[in-house]
Amino acid sequence: MVDKPILLIAKGDKESEEIVKKVKGKDVEIVEVKDNPYLIMDIGTAHLPVLITNYAIFTTKEMILAYLGIEEKDSK
Repeated sequence: MVDKPILLIAKGDKESEEIVKKVKGKDVEIVEVKDNPYLIMDIGTAHLPVLITNYAIFTTKEMILAYLGIEEKDSK
């Protein structure tokens, strides 16, 4: 069991960096996954960013932000 959600990110990835900016102040552990294919294979996804909780793995930006209660502003 994890104490708080873990956000796996790829440094330099635009989507990862957008999410990191939005989760500041939330109780989330941010872990940069450099080139570690074994960790990614172990959790069952090849996509980053990914949010890992005790009961679910969220693999899209929209799902990650929704789980954390962060509203995404429309860019119209």
